[in-house]
This record gives sequence, structure tokens and C-alpha cells, in this order.
Amino acid sequence: IKNICEIAEKFQNDLPFKCPELDLTIQFGRSLGGLLNGDIDALDLMFPRGNLSSGLDFYEHSQAARAINSTLALAIKALASELRNGEKIRILEVGGGTGATTASVLSALSGVNFEYCFSDISSLFTRNADDRFGHIEGFKSEVIDIGEPAATKHRLSDQFDLVIAANVVHATTDLEVSLSNVYSMIAPGGYLTLIEAEPGQDWLEMVFGNMTGWWAFKDQRAGKNTPLLEFPEWQSTLRGSGFSDIGRFSPSNDCPAIAKQNILYAQKPLDSEFNQKQPLFLVGDGPNEFDDFSLMSGIENSSVKKLDWDQASRLLTIDSAGALQAQRLVVLLQGYQESADLPIHVLVGLRRMLSLLRTVGSESKYEPIEVTLVSKNTYPHSDDAVDAVNAFNQSVVAFARTAGLEFENLSVRNIDVDWRKNDEWPSSAQSKFRRLLCYRGAAEQF
Repeated sequence: IKNICEIAEKFQNDLPFKCPELDLTIQFGRSLGGLLNGDIDALDLMFPRGNLSSGLDFYEHSQAARAINSTLALAIKALASELRNGEKIRILEVGGGTGATTASVLSALSGVNFEYCFSDISSLFTRNADDRFGHIEGFKSEVIDIGEPAATKHRLSDQFDLVIAANVVHATTDLEVSLSNVYSMIAPGGYLTLIEAEPGQDWLEMVFGNMTGWWAFKDQRAGKNTPLLEFPEWQSTLRGSGFSDIGRFSPSNDCPAIAKQNILYAQKPLDSEFNQKQPLFLVGDGPNEFDDFSLMSGIENSSVKKLDWDQASRLLTIDSAGALQAQRLVVLLQGYQESADLPIHVLVGLRRMLSLLRTVGSESKYEPIEVTLVSKNTYPHSDDAVDAVNAFNQSVVAFARTAGLEFENLSVRNIDVDWRKNDEWPSSAQSKFRRLLCYRGAAEQF
């Protein structure tokens, strides 16, 4: 070890630029005895007295870190454009640590409409992130442990278009549990992006092998001398967790990894929630509404359970909370034009909506439930006020949102479709509609 430190020092002195990787090798090499016998804490050595700035040379300012983080940031910006095409993109970073990756990504997202949730297992890092990035609109932080079984599955289910994990997933006890938690947070069609170091880097193992959590793995890696995985191992592991379209961002075919760090991406399939095992509950007045929904979504009839209002109330009354949570509930609102009968239609619509929400709401005490109302031209889609043509649905949607407040774990959202603009429904429009259908917690116009 002494010879390695001396060689590293000589190499560092000969370099025309600062190399934090060599500094860490020298620092940890000289302290290895104290680290092994417990006299020195590895985190204190990396961040003396909790000072995170001392670690930024390695995590953010080194040439390798700048190249890795800037490549990921450009990839995130491209994915954001692909997924939302100018609409608000929702991003979660897990294990954000010092905020080195955060800084690069936020800089690349300049001019993009986004929400960015920075998270880490330690409140030390979230507080630091708030101090550093809290002034940026759309930024927030939260303490999240992706390694805790089912820690966030319900509260953050389908909440994010992109999840960023920079050298964090390998440091969890069980990859299957961690990736399952992350998978649940991603909206169908969204992406997980990872930075993961390749195994076989002795200096890296010497530094981070002294960190808490490095040897905590109790999964398929048990018996190995490293928690790190090769790229083919990540492919099979991500595929086994339900992800598809797995690959890596590379500067060139000849150089697939940057500084022996892989930048991976994996997509949660867009249609992962629409299948025969978990059919979508679809409530409507009849064939016309169901046919319109099929045209808008492109979802196969075998993946949909069509119910009229009476059937829905009876079925949901006997259905268990677990089954209802697994099956998405979508209500199709029929529109009525201005006429002498409009008050009667409104009254009938309000009564059956209240009955449905009370039935579903009584189940929400067991599991959080979301009801999505799909309407047509309920609100203005342009600056022309007469574009708001559906006064009936305006009343029903407003009432439903108010009635939903009666139940703490019941949320009611609305997707309002500009039917005249989307009357042909090409596959790209159908994909966008399905993606909106899977999002949670926000009103959308389409």
C-alpha cells in the first residue's frame, strides 16, 4: 500500500491537471490501517466534520465526473423532450448525495418545464441540496430509502417520468427490492437512468469498500467480492425487474463506458398497466363512450372491463381494496349541450357521481385510490371562451373534485380532451393519451 501511495503521489505531481481520484487513493491508502481496525470512519475521511464541499472535487469537479455527469444530463434533456414534448416533466433523483449529478442535470434543463425531486437516505444530503438548489423553481427534496421494502410504492406510485440513480442502486441490500421500488415510482413509458461503476477497479474498491453499505448485499451477489455488476448483468437484472428497452449512453461504439462508468437507461413499458391480468375498470353510459375511449387509447378490449354506472356501484361494493388498487378506475363523462333538459341531466349526473365516489371512497381507507374522469371539451383549449362547450361536464367535474375531498386517500383527476383537434387519433396521439392516463395527481388537457 505504501508503494502504491508513493507511485500515486509521483503520478499526481507529473500530471498537468488535478486528479481527485489519485488524491482519494493516497488519502485512503495512508489511512487503511485505521479504517480496517475501526479507528477511522470512511465517511469522516471523505467528508470531514460533515463538510460535503470537500468531496465535490471527486464527485463533481474531476475531469471524469464532468464527462459522466454532462453526458447523463444531455441524455436526460433528450428523454424529457421525447416523453413530454414541451409539457412538464417530473424527475426524481434517488441517492442524490452531494448533488454533483443534480447540478449538471438542472443546468441542462434550463428552459424546460420540470419538477425535480432530489432524494437521499440521509437528511444531511437533502438539507445541503435545499441550500444549494432550493431557489430553483420546481425543485424540492425528500428523504427516500429505495432499499426499504415497499417504502414508497403507494405514495409515489407512477409519479415520475424519469428517475436518476447515480452509483446508488448497487449500494443497496437487495437489487430486486430496490429496483421494484424504483419501477413502481415511474409512470408507464418513463425511464430509469443509472450511472454504475464497472467492477475490477482496485483503487475504487479500496476507497468505497470501506464505506457502510458496500458489503451489505444479500441478493444474487452474495459470495462475490464486489457489489458492482458488468453491463450484461445489469441488462438481465433490469429485465427481470420488468424494464424493457435497456441500453447505455456511450460517447462512441469504441468507448461504451466513460472512465469505466456505465450510463444506463431502461424503460417501464407504456402498456405495463393495461393487460388482461389487471384489467382497467371503465365506467360509462354505453357503447358510444366505450368506442370513443378505444379510439383515443388504442387499448385492447381484453384489457378493459366495461361497466355502466349501476354495474360499477354493485361491483365495486363487493370488490376488495387490493383488487381495486390494482385495477385502474376511469370514468367516461358524456356531454350534453345546452337545452331545456340540461338541469335534469346535471342532477342525474351529480347523483350517480356522488354514489360512485362514496363507494370507491369507502375502500380508500385501506389503500389510496385515484379516479380519472375523461371528458371532452369541458374547458377552453384556446383563448376563445366559446371553446368551453360542455357546461354539463364542468358541473360534474367540479362536484366530483369537491366530493372527493370527503375521503383522505381518494384523489379525483380529470383529463379533458379537445376532441376536434384529435379526431383522427394516430398511434402517437394514442400513446400520449395512454401516458396521461397513467399519470397520477394532476389535471391534464389534451
